[in-house]
Amino acid sequence: MRINHHFSKSLIVLAITTAFPVTLYAQDDAEARIKDLEAKVQQLIVQRAEQDKQIDVLTKELVGISNQVSQSKIVKSEEKGSSKGSPVFATFKDGIKFEDGSGNWNLQFNGRVQADYRSFSGNDQPDTWSIRRARFNTQLGFYQNYLLRLEIDHSAASTRLVNGYVEANWWPQAKFRIGQFKTFKGLENSTTDTYSDFLERSLAYNTFGDDIYGRGAMVYGTLFKGSTYAVAVTNGTGQGNDEVLGTTQSKDGKDVTFRATINPAQWAGWDKAVTHIGGWYNHGIQATASASASQTEARGVNFFAPAAFTGNSVDRTRYGAETAFAYGPLKLQSEYDVSNYQGNAAAVTGSGAFAAVPIKAYDKDVKAWYVEAMWLVTGENYADSYKDGQFGRILPKKSFETNKDGWGALELGLRYSKFDASDFSITSGGCSAVTTVRNLGDGTITPAGTCTGSVFTASKTGGIVLGSNEADAWTLGAKWILNPNARVMMNYVHTKFDTNINVNGKLGDKEDAITMRAQLDF
Repeated sequence: MRINHHFSKSLIVLAITTAFPVTLYAQDDAEARIKDLEAKVQQLIVQRAEQDKQIDVLTKELVGISNQVSQSKIVKSEEKGSSKGSPVFATFKDGIKFEDGSGNWNLQFNGRVQADYRSFSGNDQPDTWSIRRARFNTQLGFYQNYLLRLEIDHSAASTRLVNGYVEANWWPQAKFRIGQFKTFKGLENSTTDTYSDFLERSLAYNTFGDDIYGRGAMVYGTLFKGSTYAVAVTNGTGQGNDEVLGTTQSKDGKDVTFRATINPAQWAGWDKAVTHIGGWYNHGIQATASASASQTEARGVNFFAPAAFTGNSVDRTRYGAETAFAYGPLKLQSEYDVSNYQGNAAAVTGSGAFAAVPIKAYDKDVKAWYVEAMWLVTGENYADSYKDGQFGRILPKKSFETNKDGWGALELGLRYSKFDASDFSITSGGCSAVTTVRNLGDGTITPAGTCTGSVFTASKTGGIVLGSNEADAWTLGAKWILNPNARVMMNYVHTKFDTNINVNGKLGDKEDAITMRAQLDF
């Protein structure tokens, strides 16, 4: 650094002259101070030059170290291979989803919690809070056409697998799925409970038995616009069960399920309408000892628990018809389902060398149906939620927000359902009788035998059975959809049985219940 000597001297003189009046100091004293200050300035200049040299040396050292680090990174990159990965994007739409943007992979997390409350009148059933479902779902998609799904339910005492399968989506006309999954049987069953019209499905749901979810393989898709189909081959032994040959199955057998639907409104281009028509068929070997027990829509009493089949290899055939018509905020929906059981029962068993087993054939049906009407009071369109033969998520026009004028969507519904298993005899727990006689006068069934238990006493040959093989139910529902992922529901369910039933020692032929649910899903 170089400083003009005359300029520096003038600057110092000016500073001194300004700071100290001339009258206070002698001339020679001022010159001495000037020389002293000049010496100090010169010293500072020398020190600054030395500092500049040191900074230059440090800068060169820093550049050298940086070059060494860069060279080290290059060597490590060559050793491990260069990375050409894409950035990861995160989105939230019907789940939390991560993807790389190229379609090579995506990871999605979904879940839902349904917290319920049920209050009963007309019998001694306890009111209760419950966690109806608490499920967490993980889906991994890779190379655009492949999917791995795992869904676990935590609502019971122990966790259980709901869905667990791999899928190949090579063509829209044929998608392949193998593992554990829900087989498509009817409209109400195929629609996920997250989007159900009421808290629980209708009495017709009881005809599906205990194999809503099964293990096997399925092909499904859309053959042409406005149509769907699905064909599945499963064990038919229920959720989480492999097929094992046992006393109730004398031969190996697989369940075959087929469903097909059409929506002519889509052909006609009616964007605000749905004209859903479909049907399904299932055939297999009954894996359990008896037809499944049936529960009311309010998840109250198990009113139908038939006696076990006495023969092996019970052929089970189930089928149904379904329809739904919707226009704008109005929807009508109905289904009719049948479960048929055929087999041979051993009526009499002989002994010794001349043992004889006369065979008695049976052919029994469980029939059920429902019809419902739904109204979106706030004007949303049911057609917007319909896709691939199912109704899905309702999107409110304005979600509920406390600081805005949105109030979400309001839906009202009314449903009537009927269950008829009159082909089956009802026997009470503790009764040795296998035949019953219906007394049409008072609506009771009197077992022809000796019964014991909470209703019957030893050697008593009459009384009221613990069940009914016919029931009908009315359900009135209201649903407040706060936003696409949160809803609050309330149902009133009135169930009428064709005979008196016993609930905790109290007899009655009806069940009245109010059920409520708070649901959050993502």
